[in-house]
Amino acid sequence: SQVKRSPMLRYGVAVLVVALAATLTSLIPQLNTRSPFSLFFAGIILISVYSGFGEALLAIALSALTGAYLFLPPLYTFRVGTDGALRLSTFILLTLLIDFLAHKIKRAEMSVRVSEQQLSTTLMSIGDGVIATDLEERITFMNSVAQSLTGWTLEDARGRKLEEVFKIINERTQLKVENPAARVLREGVVVGLANHTILLAKDGRAVPIDDSGAPIRDGRGNVNGVVLVFRDVSEIKQADEKIRFQAHLLDVVEQAMIATDMDGRVTYWNQFAEKLYGWSAEEAIGRNVIEVTPSTEMRGQASEIMSQLTAGKSWSGDFLAHHRNGNVFPIRVNNSPVYDDK
Repeated sequence: SQVKRSPMLRYGVAVLVVALAATLTSLIPQLNTRSPFSLFFAGIILISVYSGFGEALLAIALSALTGAYLFLPPLYTFRVGTDGALRLSTFILLTLLIDFLAHKIKRAEMSVRVSEQQLSTTLMSIGDGVIATDLEERITFMNSVAQSLTGWTLEDARGRKLEEVFKIINERTQLKVENPAARVLREGVVVGLANHTILLAKDGRAVPIDDSGAPIRDGRGNVNGVVLVFRDVSEIKQADEKIRFQAHLLDVVEQAMIATDMDGRVTYWNQFAEKLYGWSAEEAIGRNVIEVTPSTEMRGQASEIMSQLTAGKSWSGDFLAHHRNGNVFPIRVNNSPVYDDK
């Protein structure tokens, strides 16, 4: 990698390399007479690779002047002959080409490093766990969330097989679940884990997760790895269990419990409502509440009731309701608005 130094030091090193090449060439007769620019070539390649474009240009200019003066006949003059001019021009053209190519390669490498750094920073900052593997299912990257959930650091996990770090089992059967990376590599498609999947962390924690895996493709569309994205769903599972428990409590209440959206469509219909009106929950949910709880009085006051609820006010009243089979019975209706977290 390119070491950042002060401009004066970088250009000073370029001058020093040229001076060293000239000194060694003077001390080696074979180079002096046959290939006077060989060591200058080597020095300029080093400067082009490990320093900058401008420093290499300075080295090329100094090398051309030094070689022409010290090693091309007639010596100690810049009036080189035809053969010397050909050697000198060839040296300048080749070294300029080397410097240009080295500069382009370094810029491309820098662009790739910047892109990789931006991608790594982005993946590190997202809220889901991310693991990337190569074609042999060996881990190449883990973001901070993945490290936290698995209990493995990136340094410890890099190069290990995915199934060693990302151990998953079925919550109900406790049996091992096929690693999604294997299926992604086998089928070349995006896959997801089934419900009730548990991640066994390195420290022994059992973390419920959901997960998806996708192939990593190169510019030609060839698969060269897998990326897994997963997250801890413990809070979601707890919320679902709480909702199921509350729904069970509402089902055993000896009163019809009905919930609707703001357009009056049924979203919840408990078991007692099924008995009271004769409509099953599957039939009632999605229908307008007036349709499945028929009452002439309620139909006439439906707009007023919804206006009261929209304004955040509770409402109650007595009506004659109709069972699906035609029976008529008196009911008392108590309506209350439901608020979200906001």
